[in-house]
Amino acid sequence: MNSIKKHYCPSCGGNLIVDNDKQLYYCASCGSTYDYEYFREEEMHNMADTYLSRREFMAAVDAYRFILRKDPHDFRALRGLMLAAAYMDKMDDLLRGEKTKAFSYNSDMVKEVIESASDKDRAYFEEFGNIYSDKKKLYDMINKLETLRKDRRMADDSIKLKSMAGDVNEALGIMIISGLLLVGAIFMGIVMTVMMESICGFGMIFLAWGFISFILFISSYKNYKKAKRINASTAGLYNDLNNLGDKIKELEEKTDILAADIRKASIDFVEKDKLI
Repeated sequence: MNSIKKHYCPSCGGNLIVDNDKQLYYCASCGSTYDYEYFREEEMHNMADTYLSRREFMAAVDAYRFILRKDPHDFRALRGLMLAAAYMDKMDDLLRGEKTKAFSYNSDMVKEVIESASDKDRAYFEEFGNIYSDKKKLYDMINKLETLRKDRRMADDSIKLKSMAGDVNEALGIMIISGLLLVGAIFMGIVMTVMMESICGFGMIFLAWGFISFILFISSYKNYKKAKRINASTAGLYNDLNNLGDKIKELEEKTDILAADIRKASIDFVEKDKLI
């Protein structure tokens, strides 16, 4: 039996001894035993990393979790799980698409990784998780911004349509003109009545001119009242439009600041990761 220096007991950290006859490792310090398959870490790591590079995330997660069943603090497996949690196959993906790419991640998996990390690695994974959280927050803010912009466009279109249908000045102008025409028809009717010395003169002028003017006056008066109501409702839309504009401007400023912070944090984190 020979001492195998590259393998250590997960329970107590002591050197493991290989027993070729029984095809297992045992710890002389605490007596724990492990079969050969238990220590095929490098093969399992390579297999998991290959799945990850192929973007076969479910298979990669299963492989990393297999490793973690043997060593819950395995940094390489935990790091792989963190990448798989956000559907990323390499660390450089963290630098892409702050404001243009949809982002989602498995928060339960991230929590699992942070809780499983050793004390010396926990800060690393907490920082990793914070970047994910901020990227998701930014994506949600961008979606909200798009919704506000859509609402503003709808409010603006509604104002334009209502303005076309509710031109008070135009309706008032037509009403005044038709009113003048009606007064003119009455006046001319009186003149014709005097000249013809008969009420028939008034009837002829009013029927030919006054009746049309009267109908036009009534119609324009109704349009005027309708335009007044539309303008009153449009005033509320203008207030909504101004409020939406203020909210959009405020949210745009926040997204710009958050995107810049995420970019810097991601660059610093990726550089830090390269040194590990």
